Amino acid sequence: MYHYTQCGLDNVWLENGYKAKKTAYGQAVAVEDADGLHQALELVAKQGRLNGKELKFLHVAMGLSQGRLGKLLGATEQSVSLCERTGKVPQAAEKLEGNARSAR
Repeated sequence: MYHYTQCGLDNVWLENGYKAKKTAYGQAVAVEDADGLHQALELVAKQGRLNGKELKFLHVAMGLSQGRLGKLLGATEQSVSLCERTGKVPQAAEKLEGNARSAR
């Protein structure tokens, strides 16, 4: 895992999507899709609900299946799929939104 602090946040750890190599000056790290990562980070910090397209972007950008994202949100894989297709946000995501705000 790589502790990605270049975005200005202290709590971002990358499990994949980067390459590290040794150089004469020390270790260098290249993030494969830094723009996409930063867009995903903006969505995570977004106030209010995510729409279906934003939720799909997050699960794809983070390399998570709909089922894994559902578990993280406290929802089912079917709920995540429905949200992505219809734009209707599962109730579990509303709970997550409230928890994220109280943690700030």
